Amino acid sequence: MLLRKLVLAFVALIVFMMSWQAGHVVGISVGGLGLLAIAGLLAFLFAIGYLIFGRHEYGRVPVPMDTSVLLFGVFVAVNFASIGWADRPNVAISSSIGYFQLLIFVWLLAFLRSEKNALSVLLHAYLLGISVIAIVTFMDIGLHGLAQVDRRLDGFNMTANRFAYKLLLGIPVSIYLFQRSNVPGYRWLYLYYVPLGLVLVILAGSRTGLVALGAVLAVSAWFFVTVERASATRISATRALLALGALAVVVISLIPFLAERIPRHIQRFSTLADPTDSGFGNRSEMWAAAIEVYLNNIFLGIGSGGGGTAILPYFEGGVYVFTFLDRGVSLHSVYLTVATGTGTVGLLLFLSVITTLIMRALSFAREERLLFLSMIGASLVMALTLGLEQSRDFHFALFLPVALSLSRYPARATTEITDAHPSAQMRGQPQRARLH
Repeated sequence: MLLRKLVLAFVALIVFMMSWQAGHVVGISVGGLGLLAIAGLLAFLFAIGYLIFGRHEYGRVPVPMDTSVLLFGVFVAVNFASIGWADRPNVAISSSIGYFQLLIFVWLLAFLRSEKNALSVLLHAYLLGISVIAIVTFMDIGLHGLAQVDRRLDGFNMTANRFAYKLLLGIPVSIYLFQRSNVPGYRWLYLYYVPLGLVLVILAGSRTGLVALGAVLAVSAWFFVTVERASATRISATRALLALGALAVVVISLIPFLAERIPRHIQRFSTLADPTDSGFGNRSEMWAAAIEVYLNNIFLGIGSGGGGTAILPYFEGGVYVFTFLDRGVSLHSVYLTVATGTGTVGLLLFLSVITTLIMRALSFAREERLLFLSMIGASLVMALTLGLEQSRDFHFALFLPVALSLSRYPARATTEITDAHPSAQMRGQPQRARLH
């Protein structure tokens, strides 16, 4: 139906442009309370219209429900309730409204579950959006040389850490689209982004980003070198040798390009052992203060988003000089932000949401499991040291499994997967679904 197609179009626009959020492209400002917010509002209104008038004779369509989205809704409700006991009600109101907007976004992902090509459209939109960042960044490097990234690469008015996170998510998307493409002659083109993303994430110099990159590559390697027979999983020697060969080629190709930066990355990682040497960029002091705030407000927290200001009294003179005390600072940790804001109640709800999303991801077929677990895993690692709690990218990566119907891509414990060509694997069996 047209209304559902319009919802998909607007959500795809959000996904395409959210990579540029807080940035500027050829003078056009995107993100914030601008085009993306308008697109989200229109998508929500069209979705409601479809639910009311989606059937013949204006019969109502059942409202799409998902356990993860429902739990996230309860979490958002707790954030709104925290306004009543918040030390900074204005901060709690602003934070709760931000979570409510994200609730609408993830509900729209669940709404699109009934749209046949929704996942394909959304993934193509994200890959195109992040490709703009990658290509523009490489063009900038070509114009000005690598001297500008002697320390850390960033771009589009983003910090290097957030820059690395956005680029990192494109790698599993690229691999998945390659796997599921139904156009054999052109499916290899999807892999163009993998080397771009690898190089840029390394140049960004984000320590957490490199750990998350390692997690994504480890998950991808495991899925590549293993095969499934009925309910058993084994390692294929042929695939393992191919993987090692490919890894050797990539390493040899990147060493000349990144040789000068490898010692710098090693030096940055070495500072983690010495907090006095700003190993965490002074985050260790903030985290210690946030833990104190949490322990002193362990049940309901200090109020949604209030951790950034609540930590200030815990600093003794000279540790920090804050010039923006109205809203406080980022705690550089999603988990500590949630824990300080809504206490153990909010933290348990948030962890319950993540658990249900992981369980749902494990219920899909092999290719979908690789995609979802890579994106969720990378996001959970980055959430350790980044304030992503109000980021669309973060919630898109976490909630992407709700956008796909389990009936279309179920895990098949009885399906025998061998090293043969995919067409030979499925001979005499129902053809597996592919992206269109």
